[in-house]
Amino acid sequence: EAAYTYGVQENSSPHTLADEQGRFAIGNVPPGNYIVMVWTPFSASVVIDPQTGKELDVRVEAGKILDLGDIEGIDPFNPP
Repeated sequence: EAAYTYGVQENSSPHTLADEQGRFAIGNVPPGNYIVMVWTPFSASVVIDPQTGKELDVRVEAGKILDLGDIEGIDPFNPP
């Protein structure tokens, strides 16, 4: 069974709000590897890579745009 520990720094972790259709964009993200989390007023979900079944690990490169396409979040404490 997987154990999850994630740190989110409210003022420094890259974050944004989604629109009514769930679309979002985050600018000026420092290069590096990140996992993606979805937060709602009711819960937080880790975005899972459908190919690996593990956290979606994205690599941000300087000067490039990364399109994640459609993504789906799950509750890490109550997986499907």
